[in-house]
Amino acid sequence: MPWSYSASRTFQKCQVKWFLDNLAAHHRAADPIRRRAHFFSALTTVSAWRGQLVDTVISKHIVPSFEDPTREEPMGLQGSLSIARRLFTEQLAYAAQNKAATIDVKFGDIGDRFALLMENEFGDGPSQEDLDGAWLEIETALSNFWGNEEIQQIIYDAEQLITQPRTLHFELVNGTKAVAIPDLIAFNRSKAHTIVDWKVHAEVGNDARRQLAVYAVALSRGKQHKDFPDNWNALPTEVDLVEAQLLLNQTKHYRLSEDDVAATTAYMDGSAYEMDCLTDGKSYKDIDVGDLRLAHSGLTCAACQFQTLCPEVVQ
Repeated sequence: MPWSYSASRTFQKCQVKWFLDNLAAHHRAADPIRRRAHFFSALTTVSAWRGQLVDTVISKHIVPSFEDPTREEPMGLQGSLSIARRLFTEQLAYAAQNKAATIDVKFGDIGDRFALLMENEFGDGPSQEDLDGAWLEIETALSNFWGNEEIQQIIYDAEQLITQPRTLHFELVNGTKAVAIPDLIAFNRSKAHTIVDWKVHAEVGNDARRQLAVYAVALSRGKQHKDFPDNWNALPTEVDLVEAQLLLNQTKHYRLSEDDVAATTAYMDGSAYEMDCLTDGKSYKDIDVGDLRLAHSGLTCAACQFQTLCPEVVQ
């Protein structure tokens, strides 16, 4: 199991959730718990879903339109809103008709229509007010994307643009395999490369400095991809890191010092070591869930997509 930043955060909050999401979940497993964990892992709230939808529109549609030789110009705001509205409608319809507890499909077969909502799984479904608010925030985020001159300059100046779901594979100091999936990597010929992380939050919270620092280290250690420019290599301290808060129309810039890189590396290595100590090379079936730490807060459990599956696993 490779280390990732998201897995490390889950591990800190609840080791059982980490176990279900990263070790148990498997769509081809004969064990019904593992198959169910796979589908429950896809559950998300309306708030998180609308952020994922914005990410999808930017990564799969908008950014590629900047590099499409058949287009005279990128798709623009109205074109991106049209795609967003289609995905919004199709995914809501799929989520309303399907629950993680009952489906048995290959996610890839559903395509962009796929979505599972916690509000449908554990309640009566999202309210119309919540859905109206979600769409308004999608409109706002995409409008700010197109209206933010700084974001547009990053994209226009780039020699090569790489978007998610491109995965960076790298190794930690102890040899542990690790992965990272930046939202956008903008390779530049005459200035520093840039990594951008899109955020769709209505409030000012914790910044994405550590997450972006992990991406910078991952890029510096990662393997060469065939569509990366030649001679792109850069130290983590030489990469511009940008957190783009699309709802607030704000951008935060970070540059790592050598101390920042050392702290980030120590965080990754320490987190991976804790995970390795728990699993100790064991397979899913040999791990005693009783050895795993549960969340300290009931609020964490109430917001967890595995809240109905967890009691079956923790005996």
